[in-house]
Amino acid sequence: VDAILESRSALVIDENEVQSGWSMSRSERCHDRLQQFALGGQRRLERLSVEQIRPHAPTLADQLSLRLRQTDTPFGVSHPSRFVFLLDDLHSVPARSRLELAHELAALATRLAGERFLITSTQEEFPGQILTRAQIFVIQPLSERQILTYLRQRHEESAQRIFAQIREHHLLRLASDPSLLTLIYELLVNDPQLILTRNLLIQHYLDQMLARVAPRYSQGDAARASLVALAWQSRWSHREQLELEELFHTLSQVRRDRDYSLEELYELLSQAGLITGVGLRTVRFANPILQAYCAAVARSSGTTATYLPEIVAMCASPDYLSWWEDVLYALAGLLHDPTPLFELLTSAVRSGGS
Repeated sequence: VDAILESRSALVIDENEVQSGWSMSRSERCHDRLQQFALGGQRRLERLSVEQIRPHAPTLADQLSLRLRQTDTPFGVSHPSRFVFLLDDLHSVPARSRLELAHELAALATRLAGERFLITSTQEEFPGQILTRAQIFVIQPLSERQILTYLRQRHEESAQRIFAQIREHHLLRLASDPSLLTLIYELLVNDPQLILTRNLLIQHYLDQMLARVAPRYSQGDAARASLVALAWQSRWSHREQLELEELFHTLSQVRRDRDYSLEELYELLSQAGLITGVGLRTVRFANPILQAYCAAVARSSGTTATYLPEIVAMCASPDYLSWWEDVLYALAGLLHDPTPLFELLTSAVRSGGS
């Protein structure tokens, strides 16, 4: 993306910068326009693009408007490539409007063949039957070969040792996440003798991410405690996404009578890459492994016994097992005495519960 954006102007229709709903954010204004996409008229996407940029850069809006009135021929473009159009979170647009938007986008990309159009979307909601000429990149976990290739690119001499340590400590699944693989490499290069457990790695990752949050929130427990509470709320309710109203209610419970802005904390957690908006009204953890760890932290105190029997019982279902297994892995390493957890799991296995 950096190479594509270099020396060009980027026009962003962004569905991912979610605020609390108490104030109208840039994303909300854009979303309102996209929600009205089906009102009729020709070249609605083009008008939307110009309207979005004009308040911030009138000259650029004029140049864009001029470019949108041009047509590139099959034998050459009528204008040097200058713009990158980025439509973020296409899947958050309502289904009917999403298809109409895809048709207009396909027509625009055909007419302006010299420009670049970037789209982000969930795989399930991507309108591939309309955007047939799109070059699709699917974000997938790294394979073992890709992990080893990355390590060799970083440092050939230590790559095999670090890869062996990853396998020895059962970290291959975590290493398939590029951000965690980078952290694994840095930790094991700096300390080759480090016994890198699953929980130690995720704790380092959490600390690294929290370091991006303003000191007012990160040096106290506001940011960490808020993440822990949100993670447990999401896990216990068996929902990957939380409504914004529910999110702010949880943040307010953590805040109690302390004096800080919930909106600011939410924005900082989003900017740090810890949580991310889905559409305009829901939010989720950016990394499911981190969410599972934080949920385990929430239950590593004296209230663990209240929930463990029910969680283990639910794991008799394959769907619930996949939902809770990462939490249980983390919890086993966090508990001062994991014996009750092991006894529950052993009993469930003996009774055929897993």
